[in-house]
Amino acid sequence: MKKRILWIDDEIESLKSILYFLEKEGYEILPSSTGNDGVEKIKKIPIDLVILDQYMPGMDGIETLTKIKELFLNIPVIMVTKADDENIIQNALSLKINDYLIKPINVVQLLTTIKRILENKKIFSNSIGEKYSFFLKKVENYLNEDLDLEKFAYLHHLSSTMNLLLKDFLKEDIVELHINTKENMNKIFARYIMENYPRMIKDNTLTFSHRLFEHKIFPLLKNGEKILFILIDCMRYDQYLILQSILSDFFRIRSDHYFSILPTATPFSRNSIFSGYLPIEIYRIFPERWDFEDSSSQNQYEEEFTKSLFKRNGFDNNRINYSKILTNDGLKKYLTNFYSLKNNLINILVINIVDTFTHARSESDLLKDILPDENSFLSFMEIWTKTSGILEIVETGLDQGFKILITTDHGYIVSKNPIVLNAGKDVSINLKYKFGSSISPQSKDLLIIENNEDFGLPVHKTTDRWYITLGNGYFVYSTKLNQYKKEYYNTFQHGGISMEEMILPIGTVDGKYV
Repeated sequence: MKKRILWIDDEIESLKSILYFLEKEGYEILPSSTGNDGVEKIKKIPIDLVILDQYMPGMDGIETLTKIKELFLNIPVIMVTKADDENIIQNALSLKINDYLIKPINVVQLLTTIKRILENKKIFSNSIGEKYSFFLKKVENYLNEDLDLEKFAYLHHLSSTMNLLLKDFLKEDIVELHINTKENMNKIFARYIMENYPRMIKDNTLTFSHRLFEHKIFPLLKNGEKILFILIDCMRYDQYLILQSILSDFFRIRSDHYFSILPTATPFSRNSIFSGYLPIEIYRIFPERWDFEDSSSQNQYEEEFTKSLFKRNGFDNNRINYSKILTNDGLKKYLTNFYSLKNNLINILVINIVDTFTHARSESDLLKDILPDENSFLSFMEIWTKTSGILEIVETGLDQGFKILITTDHGYIVSKNPIVLNAGKDVSINLKYKFGSSISPQSKDLLIIENNEDFGLPVHKTTDRWYITLGNGYFVYSTKLNQYKKEYYNTFQHGGISMEEMILPIGTVDGKYV
């Protein structure tokens, strides 16, 4: 099928030789002499590309372009104008034209521009197999080496980058291969974590949740910096890459990573961040703040934990502001009041919007239809970043002299592999981890913690054990097996051991482009 080009120009009759040239090159050309006529044609006929002249009687090029983008935002447009039309060109670029040409038209340049725009996706799609082969070879080489956390972090960066590449250029065979590749990487990662986690959480050179402030925040404060610390709950590494890409258009941002403790769930990972302690230490030092039966209530003491952490590290804990935001409207109100926070040592902003949306999707058939997979959720992250007000908060923070750190407390993974349990009534309710004394799993595809202290986790009774899923596993009870399998399959969950849940981004924004 030929690509169809709509050319809108009031002097279209004078362009017959160029139109004939393009037809000989294999394109179908629809001529139009007015903006109104061109818009009507677009409404009725599928168009692959629009070439649009600026100077026309009646509706000019910019007006026509505006109408076209209102109807079909993603339709490619080439603008034709004069050499001295800088303001016109800037206006057209702001309306998302793909390119512009200067009169008189050079047919070679015209053809090159058309091919670049129309063939780019096809060329990229054809090369995706080659790119993925290169990715697989690199993964294979790394997995055959002696692995450590930093190598896993690099592999996860490559894999997350590939997630974004495949999001826009979907080829089912490669997408399926990528899913299998990530599952294999997670099996090796889980085995490494199970064997090394007790040693690693005691290694002061590694940045886990409980050392995040010690390693990333306190050195900046001691150097005289003021900090705006933004924690976006349940943000995966690939989602951060989208956020980083948008931020980097306006701000200078440097990216790093750290690792979540286990379980990779808010009551544990986030409390560890703000207290500077492992969960077992929080339980011993703040026993009245630990509730085994209602883990959802455990994050109401984060401000108290933060002030205690700052005090024991020699900082003025009266110059700390802690805010938790649940809606975009809340972000806008926070921005309005930000000037009152300008003299603080650190402003902590916890954003629960992404996490709330993740849980809402798990409980809503409608949202599952709208956001059927990880790729669609990546697209949601792009929209949220552009519309939430987070960009304005970053800009205002910089204007007030703050260095800005953006991170998360844990990621998430798609649940695919049900792990069947026989359990009594004293078992925790979480899908990715359990603790209790009457648990009998029907699979070996999980971590069973015999000695809770080795993993920095408290127990309610001496007979309790911890059980944590690996990769895309999730727990289901044998009593309602089919119901739970169906209800939680393909939902976004966290709390287990996977690269997606444990390897986390942290970005530092320290300037904006003028």
